[in-house]
Amino acid sequence: MIRDNRKSIDYFKNYIAYQKERIRKKKEKLSTCGDDKSKAERINLSLLNFEIDLLYAEFSLGTKKSGLIAFLNDAIDTATKMTKIDYESLLNLLALSVLLDNNKKAQILINNHRDMIYKDKLLKFLAIYLKEADIKWEGEFTIPAVYGKLETIYLSDDKESVLLEYLNGWYEEHKDTSWYGSDSSNNDIYVGYWSFESAAIAKIMKITERKLGKNVYYPKL
Repeated sequence: MIRDNRKSIDYFKNYIAYQKERIRKKKEKLSTCGDDKSKAERINLSLLNFEIDLLYAEFSLGTKKSGLIAFLNDAIDTATKMTKIDYESLLNLLALSVLLDNNKKAQILINNHRDMIYKDKLLKFLAIYLKEADIKWEGEFTIPAVYGKLETIYLSDDKESVLLEYLNGWYEEHKDTSWYGSDSSNNDIYVGYWSFESAAIAKIMKITERKLGKNVYYPKL
């Protein structure tokens, strides 16, 4: 069943077909890089963005867990070949790995981007759970303006309310991103608005989804 009603089933199916073709062409270009590492890095950056958009669209369409894992692993394979990765992409790959119980595959991603992950409170929290099945809420947020509302969640007696407050402001906190407002674009670029980190936090901290599940940005499997 479709998870995102902002667009139709046909919209997402057409977008997915289009994106798969873009990915195929990008992989063809990648195969011609030879020893040119800088060229490969540039192509992998575009490829990763395509693969993450595809993964989002598949989730929005309603693809089941087993199908999502395959697309997630493709994106992780690309990300592990890169020397640098943007924060949002890394966050979503880790959060989705938590949600899809993709712990083993995520180990390579974590090891490859360890320096970036362990400097950030949220990334570290997800990584430690994936590697050790442990909970450690420590350190500082590298982007406190966006994720700072989560600061008190670990010690709160009402974790669901803290997470719900974060979710309620989640979309507006991302108004400077390229995907903000994409559902209203004249071009077919919309793939879904999902706060995967929120669902990952809820899973790790065993927070009830009674209120969270009603939020339009909360990704329920």
